[in-house]
Amino acid sequence: MENLPVTLEILEKTGDNSAFRFDQFNRLQALANIDRAIIATLDINVIVDVVFDQITQQLGAEICILFLQDPVTSQFMCKRTRGLTGINGNQGNIPNPPFNYAQKAITSGNMLFIEDLDLRKDETKLPNPYKYFHFYSAIPLKNSSKTIGVLEVCSVKPLKPDLEWKKYLSMIAGQATIAIEHISLIENIQQLNKELLLAYESTLKGWAKALEYKDRETKGHSERVTEMAIRLGKAMDLNDEELLQLRRGAILHDIGKMCIPEKILFKKEPLTAEEWEIMKQHPVFAQEFLADIQFIQPALNIPLFHHERWDGSGYPYGLKGKQIPLAVRIFMVIDVWDALTSFRPYREAWSNNEARAYFIQTSGTQFDPEVVTKFLELLETLDLEDRSGNEIKNS
Repeated sequence: MENLPVTLEILEKTGDNSAFRFDQFNRLQALANIDRAIIATLDINVIVDVVFDQITQQLGAEICILFLQDPVTSQFMCKRTRGLTGINGNQGNIPNPPFNYAQKAITSGNMLFIEDLDLRKDETKLPNPYKYFHFYSAIPLKNSSKTIGVLEVCSVKPLKPDLEWKKYLSMIAGQATIAIEHISLIENIQQLNKELLLAYESTLKGWAKALEYKDRETKGHSERVTEMAIRLGKAMDLNDEELLQLRRGAILHDIGKMCIPEKILFKKEPLTAEEWEIMKQHPVFAQEFLADIQFIQPALNIPLFHHERWDGSGYPYGLKGKQIPLAVRIFMVIDVWDALTSFRPYREAWSNNEARAYFIQTSGTQFDPEVVTKFLELLETLDLEDRSGNEIKNS
């Protein structure tokens, strides 16, 4: 289509048939416009509007109606209309134009033309809005295996379509079919991806639940830290992808404990030096456990590094400062906050004020000072929201 301007110059110099060829050129340009719309957008409404534009401009029919087959019910439903406003005083589009003639086009598999619909009013008892049309055509939109829709092209004034008119409508219908199929394919792929991601997420949550059933003392811990980590991540201006990986990492942060012997994991007394060395391996066990699962790799930093410390005294690798990824530094604060403020068999839960004091004390040694500051600000905001909610509830 890049040579269309040159083609126009040639067509203008061809003599007696120049008007006919100029019409052909305009229609080629119109088809090119539809092609560009198909390439530029995945919004079916935008593409259908471009198709309707070209039909009304090139074919002289002011009314277009598109029926598409619903993939779930297999029923043909009106998707979009053009030109129905104002017919016989109607102030808006007919909400669902009847399917009478469109069904005939599907049954026959061919274009249907009625050049003077007015003559058939008594015979067919035409419903609104068709009883006001003087011209009607319908063309099935067919892919290689089935009919996916019907395009109706109509007019309230008489039309006498010639062979070129019909060929052009057939070409537009072909392009519309390609566009609809393309969008449907993309939407199907997107839906499958969404379902696959939901399956992944359910699997992650299932693993976290399995760990909690094993260690009932931490029941609800993964859900709480995940929700709170996302809040802090948003306050730290993480983008959507970073928040997604933060959430996945938070859900799986202690998955390595599945590999810790129960006699160590559930021991009530202090761990021996040897037992503690085994316990400190659970981040490495998490990495080994998850290493072959590709979609989890961007989230693996949290299970692997969440026991590192800002001053480099953490484990398993002794990372220091900003060697620790930001998402991990955010999660470290949330993980410790939830642990301190939750009951454990070996100690009572700390009060919020006691936990706040601990974070102020360890800012710059155990935790990133910037993250601690933002976290304490977030707690103040949550306290205000909680007080406000209680006031409303008690009023």
